[in-house]
Amino acid sequence: MKDNKIIEKSRIAQPTPTVWTLTEEQKITYQSLFILYLMVKKEYRFSNVLSSNLRLVEEAINFLEDKKLIDHTPVEGKIKKILGIKVSQEDPDWIYSPTPAATDVINQYEQRYIEFLRFYDVFAHVDPQEGTFAMSNMGKLLVEEGKEEWAIYKSLDRWHDYRIPVMVFKGLDPREMIFFSMMAEGQFDPSEKDENHQWAVRLFSEDLWLEMYQILNSAPRWEDQGAEGVKPKKIMKTIIKMGAAIVKEQFEYVNKVIDDNDTSGSHRSDNDDYTTTVIEEYYDDPVYYGGAYYTPFSSPMFWLGMAFLI
Repeated sequence: MKDNKIIEKSRIAQPTPTVWTLTEEQKITYQSLFILYLMVKKEYRFSNVLSSNLRLVEEAINFLEDKKLIDHTPVEGKIKKILGIKVSQEDPDWIYSPTPAATDVINQYEQRYIEFLRFYDVFAHVDPQEGTFAMSNMGKLLVEEGKEEWAIYKSLDRWHDYRIPVMVFKGLDPREMIFFSMMAEGQFDPSEKDENHQWAVRLFSEDLWLEMYQILNSAPRWEDQGAEGVKPKKIMKTIIKMGAAIVKEQFEYVNKVIDDNDTSGSHRSDNDDYTTTVIEEYYDDPVYYGGAYYTPFSSPMFWLGMAFLI
């Protein structure tokens, strides 16, 4: 395992915070990531004239401009839409566009989210009484029963979400997982019908962070997982190792089924190659594996291009 992917032992089993908070700088970091994501992946552009609720985006624009991730671009021809939404104002003189470095940052965000889905979603459905994981039946259910049966199986009351205690135990930041999940769910996505830019109100609202705190505060605490004669630390290490074994097993099972039915290999992507590379490192010692999450998202190094670190 590469040294820059190993979590220091001092970070393992740190106490769960009694109060979850975010600084204003951390908040704008998350918000700016989404604005950059809109520019790079959705190809949306922002005018030099921000009106209505789009004015809420100004701080994020300044943040990204200071980090040289966006730049001014002259307008060629008329702009019919901004963020895919019709506007009645005069055409702007120039717009904000992402720089080449912005693509690197967003690619690293995607790799972090891929790792989260691949390696931590197994802990979303755990039966702590039986010591079982829903994902241990994922491949078989999907192949033999289909997505609907798999969804029903995951919704059973027996399952508990252990993603947050696992990440806290490992010294990783679960707030990233929550925010990334909100992004993936489309909670901030603009739409052409949203003429008042309510997506921006949602993204820059304090309610967003209150929801995050509520999720964090309602999650199980890793310190509470002890049983008679067994310390919580040992139980958490066991849960993590068991989950990793299931990830590896299901990853191999699903890919074998796909390969058996698609000999051309056309289903594979660059993301698959990335996951295949890191999964062996993760499985070597899942307790101390940090991977893309080893460098905190709030760290300036993330914005300098995390490709150099992983």
